[in-house]
Amino acid sequence: MINYLQQPGGPPPDWSDRRTDRRLIMLAGLAGLLCSVLAAVWLAVPATNLMADTTGQFNTALSLLNGLFGPTATAGALLGAGLVGVGTAVILLVRGTASLPAALVIMIGIAVSVVIGIGILNETAIMMAGYLMALVVVAGSVLLVVQLVRKFRIGRWLALAVVAGIVVIFATGIVPAQSLLVLAGRIAGLRDRLGTVAIIFGLAATTLLWLLVAARIAQRNRMLDRPAAWVLRHRRVITILAALGPLPYCLIRLTWLTPWPYGGAEGLPPDIRIWGVLLSSGGWAGLILTLGLISRWGEVFPRWVPFFAGRPVPVWVAAGPGSFVAAILLVSAVPMIRAFGAEGVVSGLTSAVIFPFWFWGPMLSLAVWGYVLHRRAGQTEAASEVESAARTAG
Repeated sequence: MINYLQQPGGPPPDWSDRRTDRRLIMLAGLAGLLCSVLAAVWLAVPATNLMADTTGQFNTALSLLNGLFGPTATAGALLGAGLVGVGTAVILLVRGTASLPAALVIMIGIAVSVVIGIGILNETAIMMAGYLMALVVVAGSVLLVVQLVRKFRIGRWLALAVVAGIVVIFATGIVPAQSLLVLAGRIAGLRDRLGTVAIIFGLAATTLLWLLVAARIAQRNRMLDRPAAWVLRHRRVITILAALGPLPYCLIRLTWLTPWPYGGAEGLPPDIRIWGVLLSSGGWAGLILTLGLISRWGEVFPRWVPFFAGRPVPVWVAAGPGSFVAAILLVSAVPMIRAFGAEGVVSGLTSAVIFPFWFWGPMLSLAVWGYVLHRRAGQTEAASEVESAARTAG
């Protein structure tokens, strides 16, 4: 079991399960291969190049490399980054992780991530994530209500109150029933963007995987001992700060349900206002789930969760989605900051507070890291106690 908290100067970490390393490197190499194939297709058939998109599905102007050098050069950069990733992964898998200098592997991991995450991706990543989260939250809310009704008596009254409130809203004309049809049409229209969503999320996943490869190599070489100890010691504060990241945006979206909407929503039809509030639902879900990283239910499934009630939450169940969301936020931060800079001082600072990806992304990354360190430390202590008890019994 990995001991993340060994003091500097002590024995190296015990990486007894190297299969995790190999799987991570294999995934990173596969992601690099897919990026290479995608870039080759873009170069061979320029009409398919997302960097030359004219439909508005991808804001090409805020893609750093695309804005500086154009779509062809950007595709070439993606091809180069993908091939470097594939080559590095093959060497590490065939000859072992010690076959290349640690510093070189770390630099390659960071370089691939920077080229793809900062050079190619833009704020479209967080926009697409917001669309999908709105749908996931709606579906998840239905499941949650069903489980609360099944498990708790008060849940039935809450569900009844929600249904009654919805009926009153539409029966009194506060929100025209026609708005639901228009809203359904907007949701159905997301199908036309599935290809773009897949590409953007794939590039974001590649960015994350190569950052993780660099981090694992750095951790193995004892480069992260002190930062890890600091993060673990302050993880509760870090997690609370991360949970506050989406709050400004979510609160502003709630004003869209009032006669005093903020953010240019005056005069907008009800369906657009509802859609705007739905987009903020992912932020509310993110706030709650982030707090789960320091809560008991983030380590053990609550009793209302079907099939898994009372079982330990696998570390990857929380760390995987959390890391991916953090990567989305990080790759969206740089283009958003560039866009804020063009708005002027007052407007730019206001936008930076409303959309604090520059703060939310790093804080969420550290919060997830702290969660992993906490869970691994707990598993190490439990294993030590079992071993000690076995020795005593023997």
